[in-house]
Amino acid sequence: MSHMRVSSLQELIYKNGSTGVVKAKVTIVFDNTDKSQGPPGFEDKNEITVSRHICNGKTKYYLD
Repeated sequence: MSHMRVSSLQELIYKNGSTGVVKAKVTIVFDNTDKSQGPPGFEDKNEITVSRHICNGKTKYYLD
């Protein structure tokens, strides 16, 4: 997959928010069952979840 870029966060919202949808969320889950390959501090987790929430032009990232 090539890089995906947008000029504003609003472009990530369905129809740029014109339909009343004003939030977007994406989550990716990494398999961490092989602890030798995982990041330090996550040895007790079998999965690592990273999320991005976009609302009102602001973005927040969540880890686990």
